[in-house]
Amino acid sequence: MRVLTAVQLHETAERYEQCIEKDEYFVHGRNISKAEIIKNAITPILGENTAEADKYLQLANQPEIKQIFKTNTDEAIARGAFGTPTFIVKTGPNAKEMLFFGSDRFETISAILGLPYPGLLSLKKSNL
Repeated sequence: MRVLTAVQLHETAERYEQCIEKDEYFVHGRNISKAEIIKNAITPILGENTAEADKYLQLANQPEIKQIFKTNTDEAIARGAFGTPTFIVKTGPNAKEMLFFGSDRFETISAILGLPYPGLLSLKKSNL
């Protein structure tokens, strides 16, 4: 998560989103506490530049990144998050925040936001 924090601070939103969409742990069951797994996951996103991936692995150990990650984690806990994925949804600037936990909540979140939801299977098919 600290590597993702560093990527978020230094990369475009698109590259950050590509990094967080990697399925290393939940789909492939890889040990994401190992630097080599993280490096292999993010290197293709960063243009096959292994030096760039190494930079983010090093940044993840910097006190500034650790503090940002701790602050973000503390805020998430204070808002009621207790696991991943947790989503905080607001329907407008003055609307109350709603907290949702679990990937089985996408349909409900879409309905609250008035967005279409074709389901996870159709999303996966479009990425094949």
